[in-house]
Amino acid sequence: MPAVPREGEQAAWWAPPGFLPMEPVLVPELRARPEWIAEAKWDGIRLLAWCSRGACAFRSRRLRPLAGAWPELAGLGRLAGKGELLLDGELVALREGRPSFPAVLARQGSGRGRTAATAELLYVLFDLVFADGRDLRPLPWEARRRELEGRLGGRVRAPAPGGEFALAGGASWEPGLHVLLTPVHADADALWEAVERAGWEGVVLKRRTAPYRPGKAPGAWEKVKRRLSAEGVVGGYRAAAGELRSLLLGAYDGEGRLRFLAAVGAGIDRRLSDRLLPWLEERRRPEPPFADPPRGRELRWVEPELVARVTFAEWTPELRLRAPVLAGFSARPPAGCRLA
Repeated sequence: MPAVPREGEQAAWWAPPGFLPMEPVLVPELRARPEWIAEAKWDGIRLLAWCSRGACAFRSRRLRPLAGAWPELAGLGRLAGKGELLLDGELVALREGRPSFPAVLARQGSGRGRTAATAELLYVLFDLVFADGRDLRPLPWEARRRELEGRLGGRVRAPAPGGEFALAGGASWEPGLHVLLTPVHADADALWEAVERAGWEGVVLKRRTAPYRPGKAPGAWEKVKRRLSAEGVVGGYRAAAGELRSLLLGAYDGEGRLRFLAAVGAGIDRRLSDRLLPWLEERRRPEPPFADPPRGRELRWVEPELVARVTFAEWTPELRLRAPVLAGFSARPPAGCRLA
């Protein structure tokens, strides 16, 4: 273990030998079982925190160093007291009480352009790997959970009435300790219904008796993800042989620049192509409206006047939409499509 940091210093990272964060395996459908519990899947960045004598060091899912301007977590080291803790959780940014992946990337400094600075950071804890010289990885999940709850005591905020879905920005937190212990649900089906109603990312299922294993753990942790939805401004298109092949969508960042999100081809049929292509041709412009235009053959640019609705699998770290499908069009003003 590294030397104990002096007051005001950052902790040096440390983890037990052979440590890798445990990861859930993606499964196609939710399967509720009595020996498993369910947690809402937070749309944030995996964050591991080694806290020693009041100071902390952070690592990503791939154990890369993470640092940022996080005043909300300035007091996280207080949870370790005079000992050491290795915490596992998710760094989340709240926008209007809901997790926002673009907002957490912007706060982390890896987003393309700035979103509004009002996004509040929250560290959602879901596991404890090491505590005061004890390696907790061989213990079953339910024992690690009890240990985590006991160590945190009343220092960490419990969910508001209604669970995760009642969180709101501007809540009363202990200064420098915006930390939430993720709620656990026995009824996975009811949680999935709540996730769908609230528009959250999905559900994580965990076997109560599972130890903390390195990497993906079939039969121990599983995740089920729902299709997400978004709206984007049409800033261009690709056409070939007289047919519309894809729409180029974007959203405005905090500086008013239109940022490219995705090329959407799925969901465009011949009937839509025949109706929409002439309309697009009338609105062509020589230069792209995007601050970061995509490259490719047969791309054409248009005035950003039309808003499209899409479903997609997930946000990429580059703030692009993965596997988008056109779902329709919206009357929302283009300026209302923002990265937030």
